[in-house]
Amino acid sequence: MIDDDNLLSLREAATILGYRHTNSIKKLIKKGILKYYLTPDSTKKMVKQSEILALAVAD
Repeated sequence: MIDDDNLLSLREAATILGYRHTNSIKKLIKKGILKYYLTPDSTKKMVKQSEILALAVAD
């Protein structure tokens, strides 16, 4: 199971990476660059903070 404390919303991820919209994060998910997770109590897509920070450093 994924630790909820390490998950970010697509909006939070977009902000960290400097994107204006979540569409850019959705494209990264579709391309297989990012993996999304669903929390047990929601259907909202979330991404791992560590994966977002790794992309931010690689950029």
